[in-house]
Amino acid sequence: MKQFALFIGMTALIAACQKKIDIDLNEAGPKLVIEANYNAEDSMVFVRITETASYFGSSSEPIVETAGVTITDQSGNATVVPYSSNGNYILHDYIPQFNTTYTLYVEHNGVTYSASCELNAIVPQSDIFIEQSTQAIGGGVQGGESSDDTTYIAFLVFQDPAAPGDFYQGEYTVNGAVKSGIENMILLNDDLTNGNMVTFPVFGRTFKQGDSLEIDFRAVDKTIYDYFTELQTLTETNSAAPANPDYFWSNGALGYFNAYGSSKKFVIFP
Repeated sequence: MKQFALFIGMTALIAACQKKIDIDLNEAGPKLVIEANYNAEDSMVFVRITETASYFGSSSEPIVETAGVTITDQSGNATVVPYSSNGNYILHDYIPQFNTTYTLYVEHNGVTYSASCELNAIVPQSDIFIEQSTQAIGGGVQGGESSDDTTYIAFLVFQDPAAPGDFYQGEYTVNGAVKSGIENMILLNDDLTNGNMVTFPVFGRTFKQGDSLEIDFRAVDKTIYDYFTELQTLTETNSAAPANPDYFWSNGALGYFNAYGSSKKFVIFP
């Protein structure tokens, strides 16, 4: 009887514990995702606004078409960024002022989100440096010809300014295809290279004769450098389900605001 009573008691306890487990994957409301770029070269402000999708909903993120978007310069002059289409808000001919902090405001459903970013002066690239190397391919010699194929390594080259505290972001395009994924992004600071000529390899790629390479090099705000560095680290360490980096926007919106000028260089490998 004692054993039977114990069994009844354990069953009741398990049932009670099971009733407390109540997971509702739809409980959390969607978050706003704001991806904003002010490209000083094109004098264009481009903002894309979406919401995170629910766990059981569509895999695509819902677009936001009714937000109010405004960019403000350091003097407090505000300019509306009008809605275009498909969740995109675009402002053309917004003349840049370098070494100026811009603030972007997004109002949606009664909540205002804001983020600030300094537009730093452009740091020019030198010509892309290429270095020839010989890499064996094909596993051996065929048809009496060498199996070696001439390949190249490319290097980003620039003069870091004398003052410390510079941060850089780079993207590159290979044979017309933009390599814009976070894993391909170049991120640098001048902690160890302040005031020096910097030669930095384009990691993980070799190039063949006739290939083309363009490097888009930007001197960016520290907040942007920190954001993408954290995102790159999170992606590398948790590739199955990368987390979000620290909030860039006020009021918990996801995403970033990047204001930048570009120095571009192009080369075709001989």
